[in-house]
Amino acid sequence: MAKKYRFTFLDYLWWIGEKAGMTSYARRMDGSTMLSLYYLTYIYYPTLIIAAEVGHRAVSLAIYAFISIALFAIAFVIAPKAYSGRRGKAVERHYRNREYNAFIYTMVMAGIIIPLIAFTLWAIRPRPVQPELPSSDRHENIQQILNRHNNCVLYFFKTNERNNLHATVF
Repeated sequence: MAKKYRFTFLDYLWWIGEKAGMTSYARRMDGSTMLSLYYLTYIYYPTLIIAAEVGHRAVSLAIYAFISIALFAIAFVIAPKAYSGRRGKAVERHYRNREYNAFIYTMVMAGIIIPLIAFTLWAIRPRPVQPELPSSDRHENIQQILNRHNNCVLYFFKTNERNNLHATVF
């Protein structure tokens, strides 16, 4: 008795990739490559952009490493193993009466290219300029303010009582 499979959009993408590899205009395409491209477009690239927006280098690198390993696993381990045996043959049988042409391939590739362009445009958008944060040293801040406004000279001196720091402007 043959095993019943539930066919998903990922199976359709795999089939499109396999059929595209048999044509003259997409020789290097196969089902695993197509699945990897969709993973790259809809998971990897947006996650990288969000990780870059977080601003914490360690978090960004951890996210980058995790999704890079996942992309490698999908492209070279999971997809080839999942579709090498009975499931690949069942998908081929399921879609054997479907028509494959360049238009279908173009629409599938547009589903990759258009989001990539949108994510890229979002990532390079102009951002508002952040005001310069004052340094932690109070005295340098006072000197910078005075230099900007009046070209004054600021002298600091300590008093004996309670070791306070005072400033005089000349």
